[in-house]
Amino acid sequence: ILILGLGAFSQSNEPAPIDNVLRVGSCVAINEIQQEAYEVSCADAHAGVVQQIIPFDAVCPYPLTAYRDRQGMGQACVALS
Repeated sequence: ILILGLGAFSQSNEPAPIDNVLRVGSCVAINEIQQEAYEVSCADAHAGVVQQIIPFDAVCPYPLTAYRDRQGMGQACVALS
C-alpha cells in the first residue's frame, strides 16, 4: 500500500514518450501538404498543441485549426504557436 501511495503522489520529470497517438495536450508538427498533425516532443520545436479531438464531420471551435490525425482517429483541433 505504501508503494502505491508513493507512486500516486510522485511526479516524473521526464517528458512522456512519443507514441504517435494524439491526445489533448499533445505537441504536434503539421504536414501542410496532407493537412495532418503528428506528435512531437514538447521540448522540441512544434507547431501547436492539441486542444480537442473531434470526429471527421465536426468543426473545431474558433480559433483552433483542424488537422487530420495521422492515425485516422479523427481531427485534432490545434492551438497554433
